[in-house]
Amino acid sequence: MINLNTDTNLTIHTLKKKFRLLNAIVNRKLCKNFIKCPEKRVGFYGFFERELNNNHINLLVQVPKEYDVLNVLTLIVQGWKKLGFRPWYQVSNDKNAVVSYQIKQFTSQESENFLIS
Repeated sequence: MINLNTDTNLTIHTLKKKFRLLNAIVNRKLCKNFIKCPEKRVGFYGFFERELNNNHINLLVQVPKEYDVLNVLTLIVQGWKKLGFRPWYQVSNDKNAVVSYQIKQFTSQESENFLIS
């Protein structure tokens, strides 16, 4: 479970930009030609959540088998810090519990809350 905190009231538009930039930073570190090799891309699935003074993204990550998951988590943490924010993550073996928590406020009516990169 990865939580990309901002500790601010950033708009969803601004967070989308940061989300895509973080994805590019991580994928560029792993594979220089990640645009030409989609099978080597790390997929980000984010769920935007509004909270007072901490709008943030709950993040699910799809990691290709050739990469080490902990290395990818380290790159995400470093990239989010580089953008000026503080990440929080927890490694869990209960995938169903993690997914249900991450998508807790997602509804089809509010599709702007779902981000893919």
